[in-house]
Amino acid sequence: MEVNVAMRIGDGGIGRVAQGYTENVRSSARDRARGGQTTSSDAYRVTLSDLGRDMALARHAMEGVTTVRQELVSGLKQAVTDGAYQVSDDDIAGKIADQLRQKMAGLGG
Repeated sequence: MEVNVAMRIGDGGIGRVAQGYTENVRSSARDRARGGQTTSSDAYRVTLSDLGRDMALARHAMEGVTTVRQELVSGLKQAVTDGAYQVSDDDIAGKIADQLRQKMAGLGG
């Protein structure tokens, strides 16, 4: 009897599922290589949706990539410490207005 169950996996969960699936496949392959019976766990199958596949691929591509450009941050920190970092009032107001427009657009208004 085959039972289909759909399950949504949140952030970080795909790695654990993939690891468990890989371990299950390796264990089944070892059992078959030894001439043993396959276990009932062979009945489990993981199918990723296109979105899930794309997310897993993107996550894998981003492993080891730092999101902080430390040289830029260090330079800005030093400029602030030295009192040399200047921001115009118009730039700040423009950014605030942009963020408000984005939030309003997200609310459908």
